Amino acid sequence: MNKGTKEGKLEEIYLTKKLNKKIDKSLWKVLQIDSKKHYAVHVTTLKYGAVNKKKIWPKADIFIVKSEITNNKLKEKNYYLCEHDLKNISHTSIPLSGISVKRRDSKRFQIMKIGVSTFRKLFNNTELGAGASIYCLNSNDIYKNESVLNGWKTNWVRFDAFFNKLVDENININTSLKTFKKIKKISNHMIKESIEKDTKLSDFIFKGIGNFNEPYTANYIFEDNKLKLNYYLPFKITTGSGRSKGVFTVVLKPE
Repeated sequence: MNKGTKEGKLEEIYLTKKLNKKIDKSLWKVLQIDSKKHYAVHVTTLKYGAVNKKKIWPKADIFIVKSEITNNKLKEKNYYLCEHDLKNISHTSIPLSGISVKRRDSKRFQIMKIGVSTFRKLFNNTELGAGASIYCLNSNDIYKNESVLNGWKTNWVRFDAFFNKLVDENININTSLKTFKKIKKISNHMIKESIEKDTKLSDFIFKGIGNFNEPYTANYIFEDNKLKLNYYLPFKITTGSGRSKGVFTVVLKPE
């Protein structure tokens, strides 16, 4: 969930409370956890991403802990527990209990935004990222592709070496709009295919496995007001909105 949105935060709080009220036991059955002495905790702080090499929002918005919490205490908190509440409570976090929360009223959420350094670690190159970010809709924008390659830490020599056999021609700043469109299409296809075929990569993207410690990976997803095992959403590759400002990313969004 995008922590920057008020609606997203409210959805996470809603599910945290719903789990802790323990009226709907079907939610706990999905988690395969006995609701007794187990409680949902809202993630409210950044976590270290091993690949990102910095603290970011983890894939899990909620996780489960085992603890001794009285019902009176829960009522006082209006059934809402966040990480701050755990500071003075003896508890054990439950591995693989992380839940990614999606807004019930929106399909416009972002699965993942991948920056240049992370893209290189995941795909072993940045040329594909540059290809996905290339300007190809208006011939007046072609000159901007120089900044695209610079932003993706590559150059025309490496870009040409990567794509010339795929489009059967040499690539440079004067390449035609038609060829740049082909490069963008090929790049998006290759990125998507890599994710779909590589379980380790898809687990990283959709669940955060390999990036976050437990319980901050997302083994479950709350979507359309239903809790279920997390799965690989059908997705499309898009360009991040910061491209015109020199911030280059590849973004995965639901199809």
